[in-house]
Amino acid sequence: MKKFFRVFYSQIFNSFFPVLIIAVLLKMADSSKTASIFLLLNFANIYLLFSDYSSNTILLKDALQLGGITKENVSDDIIKDIESYIGVKIIILGLGFFIWLALCLFVPQLSKNLLSNILAYSFITGYNINFYWLYMSSSKEYFFIISNFLGRLFFLLLLLLYIFWKVDFFSLMPVAGVGTTLISLLIFKRFCTVYKIDIHLSKATLQQAVLVLKRDWPLVANSFLIMTPTTCLSLFIGFIKNSSHVLVYAFAEKIFMAIRALLAVFVNAVYPVVCQEGSIYTKKSMRILFLFYVAVGGGCILTYLLSPYVFSYLRQPPGFNELFTKCLIYFLLTISMISINTRFFLQLLVSNHFNDAKNFKWLLLAAMCIVVVFAANIYLDNNVVSVVQSVLAAETIIVLAFVGLTYFTRPKIAS
Repeated sequence: MKKFFRVFYSQIFNSFFPVLIIAVLLKMADSSKTASIFLLLNFANIYLLFSDYSSNTILLKDALQLGGITKENVSDDIIKDIESYIGVKIIILGLGFFIWLALCLFVPQLSKNLLSNILAYSFITGYNINFYWLYMSSSKEYFFIISNFLGRLFFLLLLLLYIFWKVDFFSLMPVAGVGTTLISLLIFKRFCTVYKIDIHLSKATLQQAVLVLKRDWPLVANSFLIMTPTTCLSLFIGFIKNSSHVLVYAFAEKIFMAIRALLAVFVNAVYPVVCQEGSIYTKKSMRILFLFYVAVGGGCILTYLLSPYVFSYLRQPPGFNELFTKCLIYFLLTISMISINTRFFLQLLVSNHFNDAKNFKWLLLAAMCIVVVFAANIYLDNNVVSVVQSVLAAETIIVLAFVGLTYFTRPKIAS
């Protein structure tokens, strides 16, 4: 329980860094230069979630069943799992570069500064090699907390320095990426030293990672499909023509993401507990689930009550305040919809039900419906409110898909 709360509160604290970053960007005069930074941050978050849940959750379960990573227990099997975990990360990040390249070429908000935005993929790399599941498999999870905090703090301080020195923002994200990558690698090196882990990355490691991905392809594919609402959110917002509207929307969206982080943080922190307990229906798991719902409800209410103070910070024309309010209300409604899925998601995750090829069709159908909703809304009404409405509709579709997976395919909880 203590481990859960340490990770929970540290991640909640770290989740507010994006809000601070967007708050700083809103003070910039030229919104056309900063809108691409917002899109990059979104893509980094999406890819982080996807790369972590695509096959890598199995590492944590295997390591815990072997006794976890401790100074007295780093078996050859655990080292092999760690090497496969890193190999999976490398492969997914390699494929992600080509996805990012395509986005830079075809999304208007990114193609304006093509070369800088392509090089900014280094930030996504640095963001993704903070090996969360690996650290959580150990008895010293604070390695993740430190790495996560230092990476976000470095980026925020770098942003402030660029503003103070009036440096061109086009080089900000590549420089931030190099720094974030070095921080993550140094923390990982320290982790290996403490546990006396000797990692060998070779062609054989990548071949083993390919075998893991082939074995767990339903989990990889379903993880990608689960991210469809967030992916569409980041993709279609890049087609909004008014850059200043994108940034006002971005501030509301980052507040939404900070509250939504309660869900991701909860899942990440409680997943080891559920793995050890073997079910989400134990007293410990249900007690944590109750606290989660209290936190989400309280966060939404508090956010709405504090929104007038946000207006005073933004100091934008009345029309922008109205736009911000509409976006925020729809986002808070979306949070309520997302929170419904928490129990279903944990139940399906711990039972390995996402790694079942037969269930792929449910999430594929949901993903197709979501893409149609986003595309139709942007085509019919090119403004940020229509994007937020699409998010609410998309998460509703995902809830229906999860209910279908839970009650019609009858997953069995692992014991």
